[in-house]
Amino acid sequence: YTHTAYSPIEGPDNNPSLLNRLSSFSTLFGEATFFKNLTIKTQLGINYNTLQQENYLMPGSNLAGILGYNQKADAGNRDFSYVFTNTANWKQVIGDVHSVNVLVGQEFTKNAFYSYSLTGRGMPTGSVTTIDNAGSPQAVNSTKSDWSLLSYFGNLIYDFDKKYFVTLTGRRDGSSRFGANKRYANFWAVGLTWDVTKESFFKSNLINELKLRTSIGTAGTVPTALYDNLGTYALTTKYNDAPAAVPNRLPNPDLTWETSKSIDVGVDFSILKNRLSGTFDIYRRKTDDLIYPKNVSLGTGFSNYTSNIGSLENKGFEISLNGTVYKDKNLNVNLFASYTYNTPKFKKLYVNNEDQTLSKFVEGEAPFTYYLTR
Repeated sequence: YTHTAYSPIEGPDNNPSLLNRLSSFSTLFGEATFFKNLTIKTQLGINYNTLQQENYLMPGSNLAGILGYNQKADAGNRDFSYVFTNTANWKQVIGDVHSVNVLVGQEFTKNAFYSYSLTGRGMPTGSVTTIDNAGSPQAVNSTKSDWSLLSYFGNLIYDFDKKYFVTLTGRRDGSSRFGANKRYANFWAVGLTWDVTKESFFKSNLINELKLRTSIGTAGTVPTALYDNLGTYALTTKYNDAPAAVPNRLPNPDLTWETSKSIDVGVDFSILKNRLSGTFDIYRRKTDDLIYPKNVSLGTGFSNYTSNIGSLENKGFEISLNGTVYKDKNLNVNLFASYTYNTPKFKKLYVNNEDQTLSKFVEGEAPFTYYLTR
């Protein structure tokens, strides 16, 4: 026994904890090729997970005697997702120097989740493990949720003689997590790359790789919560011993995508027979329609609701180096180093200095700037 009178030897036998998990990951697809260059493909991906847990503090166990009660707790969940994708892909090489790859497609993602937990105390004997035999039910909880995402996309990759590369991307996404008025958004990107070492004028015994690249494009972010766009009622309250509904969240039918526009210029290089390689990038990223709680008057009965509150800009650079210190047929020794410098700043906010804590969002300042009294 320990100084708390608990026996860690007896505990695992009389306080068992069981966990059963079943996971299934499946992919089904069919494809067909036309004109030697066009491939049509349909694919269905399925992810199914179940979890079942049982934790038993048996009657008569050492720990039950210390705590003054015995208890059985069951919990579990079921998580089901599928992704349905349809694409058409055209690949062609023209004159041995022009390479074209065009992809267009549509994708639908759906997720459904269910979980439960229940607890009871006062079990009659250690051999009885079902909670319906408990003398004192404690708690019963269950949760359901679902979400979906619909996407249309296209991508063009072109290169000339493996020296000049152009990438064009466009997509349209709609998410169930946003308000009915602004559920869909469009995103795009353009990328250019020049492999200098493939040029006839480039001759160097020192430099093995030298690529110059630049890109500009947009991307979207969805909120973590699933239903922040909806006004909801909570049904967990009682009135005169009858179920009652109380307002739980303010609606926002205009909640929409948080959109980032990024500009990047970079260099990839390798020297000394590839013993030293690295990358350097300088970037500017401006994020509009930031998703964050927006404060409202407490007279509404609420303190805030999820909204799009403003714009944030990030500027900086990144550099990374990878070197081979020693190499033979039996041993490689590599060293890696990286450095990142970033300066965030709010460019626009729905209102200035609104947070009620010591850290505030202020135009012209970094997020969570601290304001303290002297």
